[in-house]
Amino acid sequence: MLSSAPHARGFLHNPAPTQPQPRCQAVRVAELSRVLQLLQDPLSSSLKERQIFILKKVVKQCQRGFLLRDLADICKIINVCAERVSDHPEYARILCDLLQICSLPFLKEKSSDEMSYAAVVTDCVSQMGFLMRIPLPEVRRQICSTVIAFYSRDKHKHRSDGERRDPATLVMSLALMEEQLPVKLCLLQTLQILSRASEVNCNLMLRAQGAQKICFHMSEGDPSGELLFRSSEILWNLLENGSRQEVTSQLSSSDCIASLKDVFLHLLLKGFRHHERQLRNDLLVLLSLIAEKPGAPLIESGFLKHLTPFLTFPELKSHNPLVRNLKLSFSQEDFEMKKLLLNMIVVLSRDLAVLQVR
Repeated sequence: MLSSAPHARGFLHNPAPTQPQPRCQAVRVAELSRVLQLLQDPLSSSLKERQIFILKKVVKQCQRGFLLRDLADICKIINVCAERVSDHPEYARILCDLLQICSLPFLKEKSSDEMSYAAVVTDCVSQMGFLMRIPLPEVRRQICSTVIAFYSRDKHKHRSDGERRDPATLVMSLALMEEQLPVKLCLLQTLQILSRASEVNCNLMLRAQGAQKICFHMSEGDPSGELLFRSSEILWNLLENGSRQEVTSQLSSSDCIASLKDVFLHLLLKGFRHHERQLRNDLLVLLSLIAEKPGAPLIESGFLKHLTPFLTFPELKSHNPLVRNLKLSFSQEDFEMKKLLLNMIVVLSRDLAVLQVR
């Protein structure tokens, strides 16, 4: 979605207007070039206060959005701010403001601007994922919000070059979020939206080992349950819109099976709400798909040994501590789980090694 821009006044030399002006105006490309020159001039490093002042003025005068023809300079300004954040925290607020404006529709002056600057838009949105390296939560949150906004307004146009490059970089960023659970949840929400109805996005996420990386984090502690819910949704999106063979291949590692096993057992033994039982069954379907893949280490991971006591519960009494406090009802979800368990055993029984497990 693009909008037409009004005539713009300058901000480096801004004479008093003789007539009322729009409250939000776009900045001329020539003047943005001068701002960029000021920021990149090694002799101006001691003029930080002046640079901050000019950047704030850019933000103020671009509140309606950035001109398409100015976008290349804006991206360079964003990168300069990103480079300085670690040593000069004052740039963090400006960086967030610039990224927030990027979430607005880009402005065009001519009808041909949309085609003329398509490659610039692609590069600009692609670079946002790399800014996740900045360890500040507020910056990372704003990046996620901007990508979501851009994708949400642009997905119906099928101009997906820009958004196609984002998911892989965002997937790689998961490893940077170990100590920032709220930001990780925001990132997972972004990946959930990007993968919801896009085959291209899903396959690019899989190319970055997205299914495996997301599965690794599923068993991490999160009292809200949001991490598990969003991770599961992403895996299902990848299955439905991407390559099912690639998804099951990535989830067939010992680490992934162990993570899925821990989450499944947790939901089975401690999940009593309706949506928790549904999620438990969804994970069991994932494990069933993995079981169909020859060589999947379900025995080596210990999952099959943990699974067998539930097959005959509650029909047969057992002293196994796993089923001591287990309670199953006559609900549709519990009935569905029993069918899924039996189906998995049928699939696994094709392997003679499985028959020896007790």
